[in-house]
Amino acid sequence: MSTTKARADSLSLLLFTLRSGKLMAINLLKVSEIIPCPPLTKLP
Repeated sequence: MSTTKARADSLSLLLFTLRSGKLMAINLLKVSEIIPCPPLTKLP
C-alpha cells in the first residue's frame, strides 16, 4: 500500500451535487462522517 503526503498548504474538498443539480463543496477537514439521507416526509 502506498501513501501520499499532502502539502501543508493544500486543500481537500468533498464534492457533492444537490437534487437541483448545483455542485457544492465542503472542506474535507470539516467532515466528521458521511451518512445516507433518511426517508423524508413531505409537509403541506
